[in-house]
Amino acid sequence: MSSGMKADFTILEHAKGFQKKEDQFLVIELVANEGAQKGKKGNTTYDWKDITDKAKSSRLVGKTHDLMDHDQVKPNFEEFRETYFTDARACLAFYDFSVVKPLVEAKSYKIAAFKWCPDTLQVGKKMVFASSVETLRKDCSVSAHIIPGTDPDELTFEGVLKELEGK
Repeated sequence: MSSGMKADFTILEHAKGFQKKEDQFLVIELVANEGAQKGKKGNTTYDWKDITDKAKSSRLVGKTHDLMDHDQVKPNFEEFRETYFTDARACLAFYDFSVVKPLVEAKSYKIAAFKWCPDTLQVGKKMVFASSVETLRKDCSVSAHIIPGTDPDELTFEGVLKELEGK
């Protein structure tokens, strides 16, 4: 089932830049349309909005294959998690872990796609998110390992790296 929502041009352009390693992460939030009637059941409509803070999403390393130790990347990921994975937000977020030096030499980390939808959201918003997030992910054309989340404590740096190992 799909809601029929499509990503707008600016989101798709930012996704292309992300794929070209221009940014460390990309965050797209499901937001109520401006002027949507509130309080009337079933009348709220939603759109996807790129909420990435360009000042904070700069690539941690250049476009080369320079890899960073875990402790160099962890503070950036923790700030990303605390900023974007809140109780009031449903979003699709991509984070590039390919900059992290692997623990096992033969393996490398990939991009993670976080489907963030906390239990505290209104049921209607959760339903729209569930029916449209996969279409958005496909529209962005970012190859990533999908990690669902409803609680920020589920998405620790070490836990995500473990999830990505061997993917």
